[in-house]
Amino acid sequence: MIPVKLKSGKYKFVFEKYNDFWSSLPLDEILEKKTKKEIIFNARNVKSLKDFMKKRGGRMTYDDCFYFFKGVTKQLKALEKKDITIPFFSISDIIVIDDKLFLCANENNVLDIEDDLIVIDKPYQNNGFFSPELEEITDLPSKISHKSGLFSLAAMATSLLNNKKLTEKEIENGFYWKTQTPPKQTYENLSNKALLLDLIFNTELYWALERCLDKNPEDRYYFFI
Repeated sequence: MIPVKLKSGKYKFVFEKYNDFWSSLPLDEILEKKTKKEIIFNARNVKSLKDFMKKRGGRMTYDDCFYFFKGVTKQLKALEKKDITIPFFSISDIIVIDDKLFLCANENNVLDIEDDLIVIDKPYQNNGFFSPELEEITDLPSKISHKSGLFSLAAMATSLLNNKKLTEKEIENGFYWKTQTPPKQTYENLSNKALLLDLIFNTELYWALERCLDKNPEDRYYFFI
């Protein structure tokens, strides 16, 4: 949802009901007013992630991606504290406020968390940012880890940094830029999507993304060092 522009420097979200999703939006520093039907906030500009990427030539800078991943993950963690989450993210879900604050503005895919699991009871179209467990679903309903969204967000961040798809050669070469140890022996639980992160290897953002791109949900977590 793109917020409505009221006047220069002022915007608002309009929704049916102020709920846990809308309360998770990280708008504290720019919030002006919230009611049962709307949230009014101050901003110089608001744009879709798609439009933001066009101005970046289709590829995020390191700092852009750092703010994107850190901002939306903060929102995801706020949702989890309320026992709800989002199983996957799409480009169309994200808006950008003042070219620095990134947030998910789509409440349509919010699911309840119970015993660290979420129930998938309808088919979703794979947008390239699905977690391995979401991709592997063959029967409905199915239960998967509530950390599915964390993988999806990291996969999206990786794509935004590179704006390219993995080649068979890159997959075959593996983590040649990271270690001399055969990749399949050392990184068998790490998604191939991490192969696109070679240019930011050993940075704060790299390690944060790698932790979330683990194919095993139990070993997947959000942490910046």
